[in-house]
Amino acid sequence: MVNERDNRDDEDLADEGPDVDEIEAEAEEETPTARCQHCKAPIYDEAEKCPKCGAWLNEMPKGSRVGAWIIIGFILAMIALAIYVAMR
Repeated sequence: MVNERDNRDDEDLADEGPDVDEIEAEAEEETPTARCQHCKAPIYDEAEKCPKCGAWLNEMPKGSRVGAWIIIGFILAMIALAIYVAMR
């Protein structure tokens, strides 16, 4: 009777959780693959905010905003030119 109980306990313990290899495999899968643009801390690809500095990661970089201002300036210049030609 004691042997049966010991065998059942061993079987129950074997199914209780992941072994070391499974834990290490999960840790490798969750390795950060990017860096924060502000503080250069490692972050996950799916992250929306840096866990270290709190900066939002989905903001447009400042360099891409320059292109938007160029387009807006061009459109305003075209409108001004159209008004000038219409008034002439």
